[in-house]
Amino acid sequence: MHYLRILILILFHFATMSRAFAALGDVESTIGNDQQKLRAVRTQRESKQNYSIHELESNMHTVREFIGQDGTIFAVSWQGNIRPDLSVLLGQYFPHYKALDDARPRMTSRHPVTIKTDKIVVIKGGHMRDVRGLAYIQDRLPAGVNLEDLQ
Repeated sequence: MHYLRILILILFHFATMSRAFAALGDVESTIGNDQQKLRAVRTQRESKQNYSIHELESNMHTVREFIGQDGTIFAVSWQGNIRPDLSVLLGQYFPHYKALDDARPRMTSRHPVTIKTDKIVVIKGGHMRDVRGLAYIQDRLPAGVNLEDLQ
């Protein structure tokens, strides 16, 4: 019985910890938590007509989180030496993305890979020491926003 309580406490800790970070579909106020998880600093906040951008920089990558007028993160992009932890950035969408990514055939070319789920699209590519990517919620893109705007 004692072991069961410990197991439940551990599971509860990890369940609540994983939702403590901003991710696709989360609200803007959770972005500050990404700084700790990604070991980054918030370097810039920029406002556009339909959305705003928060930029987080670390020694290894730069992450940009795009927030719609409703305060929801509708897209994230990254660039750097290594890919950031996508489980943090994709949040609730990560398990479905991961299953599709694991099931796809591996390519030896450097062409970008696009993985589409029923909710999100993830585009990733680049080469050693220059990886790039973009993930967005398809039905949350603000009107008039092009994918090129999200790089």
